[in-house]
Amino acid sequence: MPPSDPSQETWSAYINRQLAERTENLGNMSDGIERLQENSAGWADEASKFVGRQKRNFVMGALKKGAGM
Repeated sequence: MPPSDPSQETWSAYINRQLAERTENLGNMSDGIERLQENSAGWADEASKFVGRQKRNFVMGALKKGAGM
């Protein structure tokens, strides 16, 4: 726990505190990037499935129209 008066903090305590804060921030940023990557991959997968369904529906519609159904 840092002292109540920041001017009383030693140089090494300051460096250790700054390092801990930056390490925590990097961890939080890394977690956010991982979530973004997972969400993007999920979105790309869903978009691919949607395009596949549309292609299939288009082909089936063309076959039915060609067969006079």
